[in-house]
Amino acid sequence: MARKRLDKMPADGGRIYAKLAADVSRELFLALQTEGRERNLTKAEVARLIGRNKATITRALSGGNLELRTIAAILAALGHEMEVKAHRIEAPHHLRKNHMKDVQSEPTPHEVTARVVGAIKTTEATLTHHSPLMF
Repeated sequence: MARKRLDKMPADGGRIYAKLAADVSRELFLALQTEGRERNLTKAEVARLIGRNKATITRALSGGNLELRTIAAILAALGHEMEVKAHRIEAPHHLRKNHMKDVQSEPTPHEVTARVVGAIKTTEATLTHHSPLMF
């Protein structure tokens, strides 16, 4: 089965990829540094453990484009694992309500102010309602 290339990437995709590559490189570097001290492992020895050449390890440490299986193999050889966490950022332009049908957005808060003026005092109250107003 042929691999599918990502020819188009959302505008923030490049920034997100750069951060992800930097994070992975940092974690690989820290794992190699830890094990290098404890077990005297070099880049060449880690490469031999995973059946690759030293350039693969060097590329991984510099944020090069590697397959997940290569990253996992390097981490396993070093006795480490890595957790990946995705968290919500601002919705990309192509996913905003105006550009895509059937996307629910948060309801806009509505404010209703009531004022009662009396002979002795004036009372005012404001109610903020977070769902569409129904009359």
